[in-house]
Amino acid sequence: MIDFGGDSRGIWWDRLLLNLDSHLKEKSECLKYIKLAMKDSSILEKELLLIQDRAIKIDKEKEIELRIILDEPVKKCIKNRVLGKDLGDGRVNRFVIRNDENDEVECSVEEVARKYYLENEGFTNGVHDEGAIWHTIFGILFYDIIFDVEEFSDTWISECQDSPIDLPNTLYSRRKTQFDSRFEWLNQAEDQEIENLIRNVWKNNCQITNRECNWSLFESPDIIIDFWSCLPRDGIYQIFKRLAENYRNCRSGFPDLTMWNISEKRVTVVEVKGPGDKLSTKQRLWLDCFQKFGIRAEVCHVAAENDKQLL
Repeated sequence: MIDFGGDSRGIWWDRLLLNLDSHLKEKSECLKYIKLAMKDSSILEKELLLIQDRAIKIDKEKEIELRIILDEPVKKCIKNRVLGKDLGDGRVNRFVIRNDENDEVECSVEEVARKYYLENEGFTNGVHDEGAIWHTIFGILFYDIIFDVEEFSDTWISECQDSPIDLPNTLYSRRKTQFDSRFEWLNQAEDQEIENLIRNVWKNNCQITNRECNWSLFESPDIIIDFWSCLPRDGIYQIFKRLAENYRNCRSGFPDLTMWNISEKRVTVVEVKGPGDKLSTKQRLWLDCFQKFGIRAEVCHVAAENDKQLL
């Protein structure tokens, strides 16, 4: 039985507090209910952080004990030329960079940051995919568990599906034994064993479209293996465990960029923000997660160097 509403409690708490604080201006009443909400163990992490942020804002006496302590990501600020905002398609900012042929081209704020990290931070590879690379590695390492048609046939009811119907809700709880066994194996397996798993999954499935794996990110399994060799084994175990256990609420919010250097065996994730942009709750939580588990996490703010209009 799939529970589609069991994780909505925090959403209703947040809505109540928003009404009391912002609309009714009942600060003392809001603070009273914040105290109750902070004791509710069923509230998910993302809503709990929203509630805690509100508590920090209105709890002048600091009566409320914080339940989530986030590590601050590294912050970088860079500047780049920006065009005018009113150019027809609703984009907030359009940036200009020089391509490999030294021509000026329009690009996204994420591409500005990716180019900066490749040219100035010593990285040799980098993608702007907003987490697709992490979902792909997760999908490859747990492919037989996620896409098991035989044992979990009730999650496959149409030939048109690209994922089991319980992916957002009970992915982990229904496959706990299999996931935990694979997590334990990943912690203990030799590098060659993991490489063999990656190659076998690629060979047998890279032509099959599914929700989790973006095969086009990698030209071959060798590139996946090179990327995997840069990751801290304990850290990646924790990151994928968080994703598996609460897929519905953790599938989004991954940093925009993933940058790596194979020879130096280092990886950095980067959330890119243009002028006026702020981190969302899910983004803050994922940055904290990567930082805590041994993968450098950064926020790159791209400021406008000028404000030219395209004529």
